[in-house]
Amino acid sequence: MGNDPTSMFFERLEECGAESRAGRVRGTVRVEVEDGERWCVTFDRGALGVSRDVLDAECVVRTDRATLDGMVEGRVNATAALLRGLVQAEGDVELLIYLQRFFPSPPGADDVVAATVGRGAR
Repeated sequence: MGNDPTSMFFERLEECGAESRAGRVRGTVRVEVEDGERWCVTFDRGALGVSRDVLDAECVVRTDRATLDGMVEGRVNATAALLRGLVQAEGDVELLIYLQRFFPSPPGADDVVAATVGRGAR
């Protein structure tokens, strides 16, 4: 497909096939980028499907390329972007929250968690 961060993210997600982070949820999220690119992620009780086809979706997410690249690279939190108006979502927004589980943590986040846990253990 492509070498851009978004294409690489969705390609890796497609390779997962089944994933416990998807939980028991069922539904499809269609991500639409302003430049016309579309991705659909279908959750089916732990199974994942990824498609470039335009599928009916319970949640439709619209954003620009920079914001989506930031989300799939862990630099932008999807929920915060939604609240700031950088992302628009229609339908079952909870599905966007499930998709967010697959986005990487922000750079250095593991270091912050480790330091916090370390302090609490004293």
